[in-house]
Amino acid sequence: MCKRRDVGDVVLLRDDEEGSYLGRIDALDSERRYECPRCSFDAAHDQECREWPNVEVLNDNRQPTGQFVYHVTECEMSDPV
Repeated sequence: MCKRRDVGDVVLLRDDEEGSYLGRIDALDSERRYECPRCSFDAAHDQECREWPNVEVLNDNRQPTGQFVYHVTECEMSDPV
C-alpha cells in the first residue's frame, strides 16, 4: 500500500537518469482526484493510489528550484531521509 500524501508534503523522487531529488506537492489543480494509471491494469496495485498533477522540485536545502515535474503518483514517492 502506498503512503497517502497531501499538498505541501516534501517527498523523495527517483529518476533513472537524474538520480534522487526532493519535491513538494503543489496545490495547483490538486482538488482533482487523478487515479494512478497502474490501478486500471493491475488489480493487485493499491487502488487508492493517487496521481498528483504538479510537484515542485526542491534543492538539497529544500528551496524551490523553479522546476516542476508533472503527474507523479504516490507509488513513485517515498519519504525523504
